Amino acid sequence: MSFPDNKLPSLKGLRAVESVNRLGSFTAAAAELAVTQGAISRLVSGVEQDLGVKLFERSGPKFTTTEAGARYADALGEAFQLLGAATRSVSEQSVADRLTISVPPSFAAKWLTPRLGAFLALCPKADLRISISQQPSDFDDGVDLSILHGLGNWPDMHCQLLMSETLFPVCSPDFVTRHGPMATIQNLEGKPLLQAKGPESWQDWISFAASQPVNIDACSGTFFNDGISLYQAAVDGHGIALGRSVLVSQDLEEGRLIAPFRQEFASAHGYYLVWPKDRLPPKHFDRFRRWLETQTKKSRDQ
Repeated sequence: MSFPDNKLPSLKGLRAVESVNRLGSFTAAAAELAVTQGAISRLVSGVEQDLGVKLFERSGPKFTTTEAGARYADALGEAFQLLGAATRSVSEQSVADRLTISVPPSFAAKWLTPRLGAFLALCPKADLRISISQQPSDFDDGVDLSILHGLGNWPDMHCQLLMSETLFPVCSPDFVTRHGPMATIQNLEGKPLLQAKGPESWQDWISFAASQPVNIDACSGTFFNDGISLYQAAVDGHGIALGRSVLVSQDLEEGRLIAPFRQEFASAHGYYLVWPKDRLPPKHFDRFRRWLETQTKKSRDQ
């Protein structure tokens, strides 16, 4: 029987033939391929019908492989090894191109994401994965590097400072129009404050900036559990937020927020690039780090 070059028996059937020949058992082949023994028999029979050739001679529960079956099964084994090697090669290349970064949500939304297009244009072959998380990664979950907010003292990690930050009040232009000028710190008295959990508070900024006592309840106002909602509330004119320079830079540049006071409180915390000391960095790590250094320098120089 002449078999057309463009037509092959089913892949499942070919796998069954190769497995039965290699393992010497229909039962073992069924276990390896996670199907029933009956399914293996039907798959093998289907291949034999397609080829018009007996591959196995059956006698009750026993069988022998025919000469044609042995040649065919050996060739299938070599073919599956080539397929496996090719698949692993492609998969390993894909993993090699992958760079997974864990980033806090506020930093991702307010700083990193608006700038990502520049990196993707610089490195179009990078398979970039952004994992949003407030918690430091243990780097056992596929994360290659993290951007973290803190003091830069994570144990067993390389910690490279990307940006220090300052804190200062921010509000929308419309808020000033509706609530009057913000010429002095005393103008904050009675104004709605917007709050978010963080290492520094409104009280820290007021203590730093006020040259005389003021009647401002630094613990009052509306509280948010994330910076994204906090700064959106400020943009929408709902109050005055204590802005972190890194996170409000674009809103200030594009006029959605203004900083009515000149006093900037220097935070001890900053944003760090963090990766394990005991692992080799992935393929695109150095290029991403250099790009980050360039972008953060631009932010500092603005």
